Amino acid sequence: MKMTYEQFIDNPLGKNSAVLTIAARQNIIESYSKKWDVILLRENGNINYHLFKDDKHNAYYGHFKIPSETVKNFYYDVVVKFTADARVGEGGRDLFKYAVQFYSNDPSFVYTYAYVFNKNDMFIKELSDRMSKDALRKPPKVKNPHQNTGYVKTLVFAYLFMKSKKLNEKSRFETSAATYTREHLSGNIENADEKIKNRQEKNPELDEVKGRKRNEIPEATKEQEKKSKGLAILGNTHVVKPKTSTINNKTGIGHFKTNKGIGHFTPKGKK
Repeated sequence: MKMTYEQFIDNPLGKNSAVLTIAARQNIIESYSKKWDVILLRENGNINYHLFKDDKHNAYYGHFKIPSETVKNFYYDVVVKFTADARVGEGGRDLFKYAVQFYSNDPSFVYTYAYVFNKNDMFIKELSDRMSKDALRKPPKVKNPHQNTGYVKTLVFAYLFMKSKKLNEKSRFETSAATYTREHLSGNIENADEKIKNRQEKNPELDEVKGRKRNEIPEATKEQEKKSKGLAILGNTHVVKPKTSTINNKTGIGHFKTNKGIGHFTPKGKK
């Protein structure tokens, strides 16, 4: 299954699926928009990221350090890969219209969706060594028995950040991205098993019961969840507009005295 980032945000089940009504989607959008606002406020607007481009294969990678919603000073690795694909179409200058694949080492993606995304050609295969081997090999019989693709919070947050900073514009990669090598990209990503282990050690009281409560679907969408036969659908497409940063961009993006392709966004007034 191929889709663009825009299509994934609009409906991760596919454009022809009617599991969620417009009202339900709006409720989900509002819920995650508020969550992202809170995260940006807590982080003072600072989001670290790296951009890479692979000219040989016409591919573009964004690696984002997405803050945990519940554990302070803890960041998940989220990678989004964009490629031109005949089944999707050439996206022109907007990467959100390119075919997309994902990687994330947050528990929701690892335990619920990694297997399904990999099965549907939506997982970045060159990062397989950074993913839990069990997650890729064993179907999520308990957490996702029907093997549906669904919204993943960290993937939605990465979309919001890219949208707000216009990182979907191809020109941003052409002028600021580092040359892609698998070693360069994967070398900065913590293995999913180690990431989850570190999270548990950092905040062991966050048990599964609390985790389920944090990820509950809003009341207005619970009926839709029943119709989805067990699919956990959470997401949001609202674009957050944090304060404009002061930019001194020479080769990178963000807080810009960096190596090429490496960004650290700092809001205006922060030093």
